[in-house]
Amino acid sequence: MNRFSLIEITLFFTFFTPSAFPMGTSADEISIDPKTNTYTLSGNAIAKDDGKVFKANTIIIKSENSKKTTRITANGNVSYQEGGTVIVSDLCKSDMSLIIFSGNVVIRNPKLGTIHADKIEYNIKTKNMDITSNKKVRLKFGKEAENNFNKRNKGDSRGKQHNKIF
Repeated sequence: MNRFSLIEITLFFTFFTPSAFPMGTSADEISIDPKTNTYTLSGNAIAKDDGKVFKANTIIIKSENSKKTTRITANGNVSYQEGGTVIVSDLCKSDMSLIIFSGNVVIRNPKLGTIHADKIEYNIKTKNMDITSNKKVRLKFGKEAENNFNKRNKGDSRGKQHNKIF
């Protein structure tokens, strides 16, 4: 695996088109393995793509033909932001359609409030989430989310599950 300094990376991007790198990225250190099309971002790692922002201690980006991101793994102090929603966890794995967050997961959304769980599977396309926990899932609703939840569930004693939360 090749290791490059920030100056070398800057020079690399000066001479190659922006499409040569799969996402907007920054980190203290970037390693590129051209044989496997793998980019490893270490230290204050940030990867941005299409309004989604991943931040972590380490982010590994796997791409097809150096152009299309196919997988992201983020480890250590993971933060994912999409719109007003922020999800933090210890580990995150994504195939760009499904993101799996695990370990001390917390979701914060202005309309929803705060949710604590062990694991969340988030479908980027449908915006549905499957939230699991070995303990009880702890919800802290904002007033708007609580009112919306109560309206949707009025008279529903079966506890119907509503996956689309924002």
